[in-house]
Amino acid sequence: MSLNILDKKYFIFDLDGTLIDSNSLHEKAFLVALEGTGKEFDYRNFHGVKTLDVFTSLGFSLDVAKNLTKKKQEEYRKYILSGDVTVFKGVDQIFRRLIFDGKKIFLCTGASRKSVNQIIDSMGWKSIFTDTICGDEVEFSKPDPLILNELIERNGLLRDNILYVEDSDKGLETGINGNVDTVIVNNYFENAIISFSEFLDFYEYYFEFSKIKGVA
Repeated sequence: MSLNILDKKYFIFDLDGTLIDSNSLHEKAFLVALEGTGKEFDYRNFHGVKTLDVFTSLGFSLDVAKNLTKKKQEEYRKYILSGDVTVFKGVDQIFRRLIFDGKKIFLCTGASRKSVNQIIDSMGWKSIFTDTICGDEVEFSKPDPLILNELIERNGLLRDNILYVEDSDKGLETGINGNVDTVIVNNYFENAIISFSEFLDFYEYYFEFSKIKGVA
C-alpha cells in the first residue's frame, strides 16, 4: 500500500528499537535485575511496556516491582553513559530532512523520563522534538493508546496529519488503537501500512517520495 508521506505534518516516533538499537541492552538490564528470582523472562513479549508493568506482570508485588524497576533502570543507564546505545542509520538524516521540510517531530516512548533525557542528551537531540512523552508519565502501557492520545491532545494535533513510527507489535497496536497511520521499521507486520526492514529504508522511502514530488 502506498502512503502519501509528504502530506503528514507531524511525525511521532517510538524510541527503543525504532530510533536507537537498545532492545538487547534492555534485555540484559532486565536479566540483571531478575537474577536470583527464578523468573523466566523473554523481552520480546514486553517491547514498549513500562518497566514497572513488566515486573508486576511477572507476578511481583508492587513494592518488589518498584525495587526491581530501580535496579533495572540503573543498569540500563550504565549502557547509555558507556556509549553502548547506538542510533540506527538514517535517523539523523530523516530528522534533518523533516525539519527542513517544516515537519514537527515528537517522541512517544514507554521508557522512563530519566533514561529518555539521558538518551536525548547523549545523541544531541535536544532541539529535535517539539514534545516528548514517557512511560512513567502515564498510567497505562502500550498497546493502550493513552500515552499516544495524551501527546496528541496536549499538542492539538489532527490525527489525519500524523504518521506514527514504531518497531513492535505492541507499538503497531497502539497506533491502530489511537487511530493514526502507523508504519513499522526494523521489523515486519502484515497489518502495518508499510513495514521497513531497516530504519534507513524508511528514510530512503521519504527522500525518494520527495524527489518524485519534486521537493527534494
